[in-house]
Amino acid sequence: MGFARWLVAAENPLTARVAVNRQWEAFFGTGLVKTVDDFGFQGDSPSHPRLLDWLAVTFRETDAWSMKKLHRRLVSSAIGKVP
Repeated sequence: MGFARWLVAAENPLTARVAVNRQWEAFFGTGLVKTVDDFGFQGDSPSHPRLLDWLAVTFRETDAWSMKKLHRRLVSSAIGKVP
């Protein structure tokens, strides 16, 4: 149970970032991080790090992990219009 709590904790942004990146890839063909399966030291840097962070934080905090809300946000997003 401790591991499950850590996965979705605010101190661990990785889970939300990975989820957002995988959904971005599903919609647009390439993730914001091209190495979708590797977010570690061997992976590429995000093409739009601020966008990825904003989407991940919004997905976790505002959307409460709702994939439906994330999908709506992704299909209506425009790169460069990050608040």
